[in-house]
Amino acid sequence: YKALLELARTRGWKVIALSPRGGGHSLSLRARDERAAKIVMAERKRRPGSLVYAIFGDMHLAPTHLPAAVQRAAAAQRATKSIGDSKGAG
Repeated sequence: YKALLELARTRGWKVIALSPRGGGHSLSLRARDERAAKIVMAERKRRPGSLVYAIFGDMHLAPTHLPAAVQRAAAAQRATKSIGDSKGAG
């Protein structure tokens, strides 16, 4: 990953860790996916329209793992936003 990190530094790209310190191997694969998805969605919220490029282990990238977790996190974020929007109405 050294070359990628150097490129990010040179270009001024933000780098964020998706895994907890120590790798989080005591957590289940699903728990690590859910944690990473929340981080990805938080970054998308902070920087709308920006590209989020994730490098994660191959098991996480299976459609039923991190991609599904990101979809669940996005749906939860939309639901929270619409609940907040409806509280201001009326």
